[in-house]
Amino acid sequence: MSFINTLAGGGQALMKLMERQEARGSVHRRVVALELGHNGEWRGLEAELGGESIAVSRAWMLDGEAAPIPSKQAEATIVFNSRRAVCRLLELADAPASQVNSMVSLRLELELPFPVEETTWVCKPVENGRATVSQGLLIAAVTADVAEAEDALRAKGIRPGAVEFAPAGLAELALASGGGLEDTVAVADLGVSGVTLAILHAGTLRYARHMETGIDGHDGMAEWVPRVVSELKQSMCDYLLRTDAGPPSRLIASGQVLRIEGLLDELGEALGMPVDRAPWPDVVQVAGEVSSTDDLLADYPACLGVLLAAHRRLRNESTVAPPLRTEVQRFRLEKLDLRGKRAGLLAANIVALVAFVGALMAGQALRLRAAERVIEGSRPLLSQLDRLQEEVSLLQYEGKRQRPMLDALLALSEIFPSEIQIETLSIDAKGKVSIAGQTKSVETVSDEAVAAMEASPLFASPQFLGATKKKDTYSFSMTCNLRMGGGGT
Repeated sequence: MSFINTLAGGGQALMKLMERQEARGSVHRRVVALELGHNGEWRGLEAELGGESIAVSRAWMLDGEAAPIPSKQAEATIVFNSRRAVCRLLELADAPASQVNSMVSLRLELELPFPVEETTWVCKPVENGRATVSQGLLIAAVTADVAEAEDALRAKGIRPGAVEFAPAGLAELALASGGGLEDTVAVADLGVSGVTLAILHAGTLRYARHMETGIDGHDGMAEWVPRVVSELKQSMCDYLLRTDAGPPSRLIASGQVLRIEGLLDELGEALGMPVDRAPWPDVVQVAGEVSSTDDLLADYPACLGVLLAAHRRLRNESTVAPPLRTEVQRFRLEKLDLRGKRAGLLAANIVALVAFVGALMAGQALRLRAAERVIEGSRPLLSQLDRLQEEVSLLQYEGKRQRPMLDALLALSEIFPSEIQIETLSIDAKGKVSIAGQTKSVETVSDEAVAAMEASPLFASPQFLGATKKKDTYSFSMTCNLRMGGGGT
């Protein structure tokens, strides 16, 4: 993903966000992965990412009263889990990767058990070694469920950042431990009250499901195995109906039941397949206040996998799945929501002013002199009404002007190679986009970036204008047109 230093006309808040994005692209990055438990408690891992390894420094719980994140520099990533979430591998007609989202959006009504307009979703093209894509990994959740998790974290005094899918974290944990690279394997977070399952085939996430056992404490563990076996077998049958791949050859286990001696053997006998404890990934080191690695695999397996995914992205390596929501997308939603609230407040003020003037005039309608006084007194209010209407029009114009800017920014951040850093971006009234920035290789811009823009449905006629050598980098400039037209600087 490209990191933006400056966006012309984007506003001070957007500039601050982009500065944080640029800082994350540096050598090191501090992340806190937080998962909401069944009893309303937050559990999380804090780690320093960078170089060849991950250094986990803290493992902690947030319950009861609000508590601050131990490190203010850490980004709070939500590890999202829900029994209503959907993870499916879709068969698509061969098409360029840039068109996958458009193709998937046409199929959402058929694939989802909840309304499309109430859905937060993301789709990752599955690489097949060709220029086109024939499969896409769809991850979707009810937007209200995502918002509920975000609000619960805000109630602890913590601002949420990105939202990651918990089963994708388990898949990353399995891959980092050497599982799921060639055959079909299942990996599960086996908790007492809930079980999260992910199935991988040839290194690709194919299926995921979260199940609740209905057991709150260890007193009901005699019923835990039959209930979990029934749910896992049902999930694997559902998986086989949706794919042409074979059944999982083994189950990689993590979660709380690792602490119960003999339970994995009992589970394996009931399932009819080997059940192995998840090995500790070599890339992760522990330090500071962290307890044993066995405790981390028992209490924080999905959080650990999300840290592994963040580390891979920092190294420009592919991951099992993209975030369900990035921090840039969250900023855009928050800005649009704020703009809507401002416009609503102005509209309410206009209605109140009109009602006030009407009340004054109605109360004195029978007497001419009184009516004249009312009209005279209402003129300043009508003048304010005109100014408020002008401000509403200005906000509407600003929304139309800024949207192409944000759309172009998000599109470029997705399609540009990661080594390209955009410093300025502007759009004139005719929809012409001017871009300037830094790159380590001229060919990355002149060949790869131009080709990516030509394949994008948003941009047309990209032109590389040239580059100037500056120490170890090149300053470049280029232009293109927005297919949607319009814009501003």
